[in-house]
Amino acid sequence: MIPLLVLLLSCQEPQEDEPEPFREPGAAARTQAVDVYARYNVSHPYHLDRRTVAGLSIGAMDVIHAGLLDGGDDPLAARLLKWAFSGGVSVAVTHVAHEYGHLSSLSKVGRHLDYVVAFPDDPGEEREDLTPGRLLAQGLGFAPRRSVGVAEDDWDSVRRLFAGNPRGFNRFLLAAEAGGMNEEQVLACAYGDRLRDGRMSYLDTPAWLWAASGTLLYPASRDEGDLARYEDLVEADGHPTSTGSIKAFSMVRFLGGTGVAAMRGAVLGFAGEDGGFVPPAAWDVGQDARVYWPEFESWLTREGPTVRAAIPVRWASWSWEPAYERSFAGGGVGHEAGTRVRWSATEFVAVQGSVSLSDAGGRWMELEAELRPAPWASLLLGVEGGRGYTFRREIFGSLTDVLEDSERSVLLGLRLSATF
Repeated sequence: MIPLLVLLLSCQEPQEDEPEPFREPGAAARTQAVDVYARYNVSHPYHLDRRTVAGLSIGAMDVIHAGLLDGGDDPLAARLLKWAFSGGVSVAVTHVAHEYGHLSSLSKVGRHLDYVVAFPDDPGEEREDLTPGRLLAQGLGFAPRRSVGVAEDDWDSVRRLFAGNPRGFNRFLLAAEAGGMNEEQVLACAYGDRLRDGRMSYLDTPAWLWAASGTLLYPASRDEGDLARYEDLVEADGHPTSTGSIKAFSMVRFLGGTGVAAMRGAVLGFAGEDGGFVPPAAWDVGQDARVYWPEFESWLTREGPTVRAAIPVRWASWSWEPAYERSFAGGGVGHEAGTRVRWSATEFVAVQGSVSLSDAGGRWMELEAELRPAPWASLLLGVEGGRGYTFRREIFGSLTDVLEDSERSVLLGLRLSATF
């Protein structure tokens, strides 16, 4: 964190008399944002927060992108080299986020767990403690792919929590199987927020495309794991679906505003000379008012795959995002309505909140205040909680509703931002 802080504090425009590598003297680099976001759950310190996983993943890729000095007038060879390297790093970092997504779901039991990596088909294989470095080496191809899980003693204690509740344990398992692909959607949504804030770079677009393609490209073979096991577990819970349906619904992500802008930005970024940031798909409808192309998301829940549609709107210092989400599987359909509101009160203070209500009576609410003591740093204070089951709680909650009908959390966070 200290080297990153030094990098953020020392950011400055390149001097005109010091030409950058791979670029003709006097050429300007494309703009790159570097944003690092992390939260600590004071109420449930053992929970692995999904937004923190996404925020640190984006921050890691941002540092690489900033170092590549992408430019609209790069020679073809330099551009191929930069974009290939960026794509490889994106694949590796997304792999790390995917695996931590599984662990985020497992951590919702509310107690300390030791996480390990091991070969699932070799029970005699020695298990090793899980670290981001080991997962990154797997993602880069320097180490064989291994499954993540919980130490044997801890897993026995988890199973005892669900004694006499086989359906609850099944729901817990299916959320864990879906956790990796859902984390990739969280990562894609974070890039969507960045796009609408005017901070998505051209090198960010391949990272979004890879994260958004996670479910679509995931192998359907039962030997591979997550998707097939999720299908079996959600069917056992009374919501039959199919791998083909799951993949088809995940494609709606490419029809949303972020998908349209990212695909266009990837083409223009690789083949064109445009500078600055990727422009969003939006319409200016009045003074200080803008309506964005609708966003479409797809999630894997215990009621089957869902599609969520939202319409982001901005007016002056306010932003509003009404949304509707629906499940698509047998055994009954779930519906959920929600909204998110953000207000930038001053240059130094911003507040955002969201609420989601399900047709089964569940509710989920989030509130976060942001204080900016410096242009490159923000302090965050958040509260969130809910009761019963909602799609939002299944993804972002700190406790599984199978064990706890209600939950409340206090979170402290930090955001570091710079533009190069």
